[in-house]
Amino acid sequence: MSSSVIAGVNVEEISKHLNCSICDRLIRSPKLLPCLHSFCQQCLEDLANANEGFLCPQCKTEIRIPKEEIENLPNNFFLDNMLDIALINSSDSEPVPCTNCDLNATANSRCIDCGEFLCGDCYNVHKRIRQTKEHRILTITELLSSTTGEVLHRLAYCKNHKTEQLNYFCGTCNEAVCRDCLIIEHRQHKYDYISESKKIQKHKDGLKSLLEETLPRIKTIEQANADIRSFRDALHGRLGTVKSEIRVMTTELIQVLKEREKQLLSKADQMFKFKNSIIEDQQNELCLENIKFKTACDFTAQVLKHANEVELLLLKDPIKNRLTELNKAELNTIPRERGNMRYDVDRIEADRAVEQALGKVKSYGEIKIDENINEIVSQKDGVQEKGERIPGATKPPQKDCISVEVKDSIGVAISQDNLPQDQKQSRATFTPRVKGVYSINVYSCGKLVGDLQIDFKNSNPEDSTTDKPSDPVPRQRSAKQSFAGSDGKFGKLSDPQDVAVDNKGHVIVSDSRNHRIQVFDINGKFLCRFGKLGTREGLLQSPNGLAVNKDGNIVVSDMLNNRMQVFTLDGEYVKGFGGQGNDHLHHPSGVAVDKEGRIIVVDRGNARVVIYDDDGNLVTSFGSLGNGRGNFNSPSHVAVNSKGHIIVSDFGNDRIQVFSSSGTFMFRFGESGREDGKFNWPTGVAVNQSDQIIVSDSYNHRMQVFQPDGTFLSRFGSEGGREGEFKRPGGVAVTNTGNIVVADWGNDRIQVF
Repeated sequence: MSSSVIAGVNVEEISKHLNCSICDRLIRSPKLLPCLHSFCQQCLEDLANANEGFLCPQCKTEIRIPKEEIENLPNNFFLDNMLDIALINSSDSEPVPCTNCDLNATANSRCIDCGEFLCGDCYNVHKRIRQTKEHRILTITELLSSTTGEVLHRLAYCKNHKTEQLNYFCGTCNEAVCRDCLIIEHRQHKYDYISESKKIQKHKDGLKSLLEETLPRIKTIEQANADIRSFRDALHGRLGTVKSEIRVMTTELIQVLKEREKQLLSKADQMFKFKNSIIEDQQNELCLENIKFKTACDFTAQVLKHANEVELLLLKDPIKNRLTELNKAELNTIPRERGNMRYDVDRIEADRAVEQALGKVKSYGEIKIDENINEIVSQKDGVQEKGERIPGATKPPQKDCISVEVKDSIGVAISQDNLPQDQKQSRATFTPRVKGVYSINVYSCGKLVGDLQIDFKNSNPEDSTTDKPSDPVPRQRSAKQSFAGSDGKFGKLSDPQDVAVDNKGHVIVSDSRNHRIQVFDINGKFLCRFGKLGTREGLLQSPNGLAVNKDGNIVVSDMLNNRMQVFTLDGEYVKGFGGQGNDHLHHPSGVAVDKEGRIIVVDRGNARVVIYDDDGNLVTSFGSLGNGRGNFNSPSHVAVNSKGHIIVSDFGNDRIQVFSSSGTFMFRFGESGREDGKFNWPTGVAVNQSDQIIVSDSYNHRMQVFQPDGTFLSRFGSEGGREGEFKRPGGVAVTNTGNIVVADWGNDRIQVF
């Protein structure tokens, strides 16, 4: 029976390293490149140029090794040992072949001294021959139950004296040698047994120190990559907005402006292409750097953890060289470009000069970071302008501004106004909706200057005689649960895009950056996960939207594979659709299932909504690019209320649009801004049992709740990493008990309210 741990090694953890990425098969005769990636010897020989070398297929590091010298590369002894472990682990389903004879017989034991798997006949011969009869032999069952890795390490032999084991350490040459080496090449050198040498530990400590120095640089690269990715996302969003503004302005001008319109649209595309290429090139460079650092650190960590002294000595030089090389490398983590474009127009000048009236497509300029004020500054033609702030920068308090904040009896902020100081007086008005004690805090330039508590007892006679229900949505939004921090391990999340909840309370999360789906209970306990990077059926590439259909199966928007896939809760593939034909999807994002079982998909790249039946057959679609009624600009998520109305978050237009079940436009609400009821790139949307609409107001870092008709009701959350705070919240779902589950994208976690 296979085991998850053999000889102290987690088989599942090492299984991802056992395939050669060139031939996509189990690696054979693994050779270690200077960048610490390993491939089959034959694959490298096929890849190598006779004179000029080649690029590593994984990290693109230039390898200047001629084809004829491939065989002289270090053997990856560690990977050889792992292959043996994997072979033993699968022995219950696939017999281990005997490696000592050519009869292809099934092995039932392994010689620890020779490293050979033995069938019954070879075992008997092994015990009879004088040279091997004293060798230690263990059965496959004994190997499976072993707790020490020593029993699975292959013996290392001298490259010069092929039959001699490497048992000695030459202190003069600082390398492992055999008995014949001591007599010939290393005669009169200082040496001792490898098992007794104190210098081995010094080498190990040196590699460990280098590893500890290198590991923090991975976080630097990943953070820079995340910032670059956010700029690229912003650039894509702004492109659609800029184009829409250009088209709207063009329609208001006379026919003469048509040619100018084409020029500006072309300019926008050129600028986008230019800026996007800069961002994409830097992102690709950072990804490659990340691969280089991760590979080196992962390999070093595995060697330190699993290699014996001989293997450590054989691998120490390439590891030390690689880590030293990486630590000396300069990391270009400062963004070269930002995702900002704008369409600049002056309507007054439009009456005087048609060409000027149509405006220009502008970039915000080159990026500069002032470390003192922590904000982005653009500089052009000698004039310095303040642009968008660096993510995470603290916004300075507004000068000469009075702000008034009203909190209800449980301390939840329900109103906030910024008031200009006019004639030394300012006024704010707030109408309470329910009885209770309200706290009023007054701030000047961001500092608290006064506070007051008022006990509102509902003095309106009509209200006091009428037994009106209190606000149906509780104003208290304390986080009941928060789980899953940043990591690639099981149960950990990286860029969670969406969340869904089934009737049994399972919380299902699209773990986008890890290309998988994870399932938790409502308390955050990890239950299972499925999916990995790929294009075949059942594989995923940056999954986005999630929904649960009437059969309890999980519907997944496989975004970068441009298709929809359906899985059971256990991860078994059921079917796929939307990847071809007239309904071909382009970057599908949000998805919902209505009472009839229809699957409603936000086709983000095509700026529309597509409706399928439960079998994945196209029913209808609606929407197109624009900012008019029923138009979309990068739509994000979708929800369906009890009446079958389809609610779509129109990300690029900063609004929510509501349609009938057939796709007929009904109404819309929201606009760009930070005030209550306004949005800054809304993403996730859901409805509760009262059909109230819950929206993730992404770049305002908060959640907003609206009545079914779009009237603002309440909000909760603010920017931050503590419980109850958000960093660009994404998908949202509501449980049967009324809990609100939010995918806190920027904090790599799920929060339950």
